[in-house]
Amino acid sequence: MKLLIVTQKVDENDDVLGFFISWIKEFAKHCEQVELICLFEGEHNLSANVRVHSLGKERGASKLTQLARFFYFKFFLKYDAVFVHMNPIYVCLAGDWWRLTRKRVGLFYTHRHVDFKLKMAEKFANFIFTASESSFQLKTKKLRVVGHGIEVERFRNPGILPVKGLVLSVGRISPIKHQDVLINALRILREKSVDVRVKFVGAPGSLADNEYDVRLREIVEEHKLGDFVEFAGSMPNKLIAKEYWNAAVSVNLLPMGGLDKAVFESLAAGTPTVTTNQGFKQLALPGLVLCELDIDEVAKAIQIALVYPPQVDSDKISREYSSEQVVSKILAHYE
Repeated sequence: MKLLIVTQKVDENDDVLGFFISWIKEFAKHCEQVELICLFEGEHNLSANVRVHSLGKERGASKLTQLARFFYFKFFLKYDAVFVHMNPIYVCLAGDWWRLTRKRVGLFYTHRHVDFKLKMAEKFANFIFTASESSFQLKTKKLRVVGHGIEVERFRNPGILPVKGLVLSVGRISPIKHQDVLINALRILREKSVDVRVKFVGAPGSLADNEYDVRLREIVEEHKLGDFVEFAGSMPNKLIAKEYWNAAVSVNLLPMGGLDKAVFESLAAGTPTVTTNQGFKQLALPGLVLCELDIDEVAKAIQIALVYPPQVDSDKISREYSSEQVVSKILAHYE
């Protein structure tokens, strides 16, 4: 099969989308040819049967130029089927042509947000792929739950021992991730003389996020926690594994509405993980500590995980949530 993939970025150094390189490589193993349209092209090392066609954002191309290039590629590239990653707008822009030319179209989308673009894309797509039942909020018979695709071997711990008391939080600095709750939980633990500190890996992504980042630093200063909190900023996804290996515990405070990939990455690295997302409960993943989104409850869960670290079954992640498994599930629908 000759597959067209449409995605936002092809860049192994990207802190958010760098993981998608492993998906592309896996698709390439099973497809005769992969034509890849991306908005932004960065550093990558892909096999000979993958051709990358950038819309030119990395070169400063205007939106009109990007649109023109997309329409050129959709008409003149040779492909049998289409896989769009996280960008419903491309299904809206090309869905009529793909339907006319009998191309089977799959959209992978995992987010709480539902807008007109997503509703329109659902009409054109043959399949909607998502990570979990809770990560796609639009009702459709086209939904196919395939899980998150983690590059498991890259996260497998080679034997590095964690730093005592180090708590890690990976993800964009944003109110929805409740980093303020973690800082206040740290305050409670320090008041109890628990040897603990927190490292945040991630950066703000919007104006509202920037304002929240300022507020977090004010909380740290207000409670004199400067020696126990580190804001490390964004980091390429390919370097995140070592952060998990060094951590005694990782914490993810995203609410229900999807299963954050960072939790799976943490468990793949063998790191016990505290989360408030009750959607993980049904998965019964070894190494996961569930608690309520409450400062005292989060503090208690972290303390338990530090004192009595649960055994993590990273092999379960390998069997069920690897990029190999997810890509295999996706391609099965095109056969």
